[in-house]
Amino acid sequence: MKQWLEHWLVGRSEVLMHQVGGPGAQVDIASVQVDLFRGNLSWRGIEITAGASDSVPTSASITGRVGSIEVSGLSVFSLLLRHRVSVDALRMHDADLLFRLRSDTVQRERTEQKTSFAAFFEADSLVLTDVRMGLFRSSGRDTTRMSIGPGDVRSAGLAVDLSNGIGQGGVRLVGAEMEWDALEGRWGQVYAVRTGRITMADGGRTLRVITPMLTPRIPVERFPKVERFEKDLFNVQADSILFRDLDLGRLLFGKVFQARLLKIAGPELIVHRDKHMPDPPFIFKPLPARALRELPLRLQLDTVLLDAGAVSYFERGEEMADFGEVRFDTLDVIITGTCTSDPHRQDTMHVRASALAFEKARIDLDVRLPLEDPDDRIFVHATSTSLPFRAFDRATNDLLGVRADRGVILGVRYDMVGDDDGATGTVDMEYTDLALEVRRTDGRREARKLLTLLVNGVVRKENRRASEKDFRLGTFRIDRRKDRAVFNYLWLGLREGMLATMLPGAIYAPLREVR
Repeated sequence: MKQWLEHWLVGRSEVLMHQVGGPGAQVDIASVQVDLFRGNLSWRGIEITAGASDSVPTSASITGRVGSIEVSGLSVFSLLLRHRVSVDALRMHDADLLFRLRSDTVQRERTEQKTSFAAFFEADSLVLTDVRMGLFRSSGRDTTRMSIGPGDVRSAGLAVDLSNGIGQGGVRLVGAEMEWDALEGRWGQVYAVRTGRITMADGGRTLRVITPMLTPRIPVERFPKVERFEKDLFNVQADSILFRDLDLGRLLFGKVFQARLLKIAGPELIVHRDKHMPDPPFIFKPLPARALRELPLRLQLDTVLLDAGAVSYFERGEEMADFGEVRFDTLDVIITGTCTSDPHRQDTMHVRASALAFEKARIDLDVRLPLEDPDDRIFVHATSTSLPFRAFDRATNDLLGVRADRGVILGVRYDMVGDDDGATGTVDMEYTDLALEVRRTDGRREARKLLTLLVNGVVRKENRRASEKDFRLGTFRIDRRKDRAVFNYLWLGLREGMLATMLPGAIYAPLREVR
């Protein structure tokens, strides 16, 4: 009987490893040792290779090698009678594994992958040492490759639901501690991903990622050769990302990303947009509230902090040879109320941000987003201190359709209320000594010169609150471009309010039409 049970355990464990490897996988094990009375098993020299035929599609497969796996305290009776693997400890050492994911999985394939070995696995202790892991995912033209390690993982408990097959059930990890040297790889055709050390402490409640980076693998000049249509090119990095009071159990088992604090230190974002590229086909872009509700993970983040950040936005207009730049330094952001895990809470996400723009003006922004609002309303309030019109105009690279030859903005107060269809608002802007040049009338030089003369003949050269009867409040009503992100929405309102302030209606209306 003892010999039969030992032989059965070895055979069942090999079946499980084949299922982990995926259909057609080849598993070679150098040696297996079994101590049935103590419930101890060990496997050494494990090699998992992909099969020659991949005729059976699967959502996930694993290939690679493992130096050793040791199990202690296996309950044979629980396995035989309850179809449940229950062990005191699971240890893995010196592993190099590659996880392959596919995007073409269907329910039939999941059913075919159900395991005949056990419906549930649990361990009171998990120890992984000197482990390297990789991820490969292919979807159409885009390929993602990631690798992490070497690293160590320790947990006071692990539970995995295997009833629907490998990789299809819930996972519960208790008291996790881990440390990885680095993560690096490529995301799609364009981007590279890299981090420094990744650590998890405090029983899985604190996660820190050092120097995360998402950088283009190609120079800006070559981007139009990779992408067919106009699209932003991002370069993102930070000194560190910190999660406090992270609930790893809800993340793995309930698909809820919950943390008391998410802090990003020293974030820097660089964006390039080239309007020489053709306009893309219409793709609906939801406002932030709807976008958050539609994420595959539900969110419950009490506070999000961005500390000492910077943003540079480069845009090359249709008539421009070079990129213009908008830059924000000393960027600080506080976000509260990000909760989509319970729709009955009716939370309002509150974003407060401040930054130094163009090295001269202090910008303060306050945005409120009712997350369960069916109209996806957005409430915006922003202020700016003084800056030269020229600095603003050069930086925005002619986005207003007119260019300032001279002038000083003394201050701006911007208010907007919008929803998924459109917005209304006001721009309260004081300025002096303004002179403009019309830049865009479908490329017709004579028309530009004529409109420039007309505009400067009637343009409001100043707008000062001191002269109350002449002070103009820029009131606007705009339609939302639903194929553009929220930043375009905010900019469109500001632009229209500024032009309504600077130009008489007789000039502003036709100028708006030609733009």
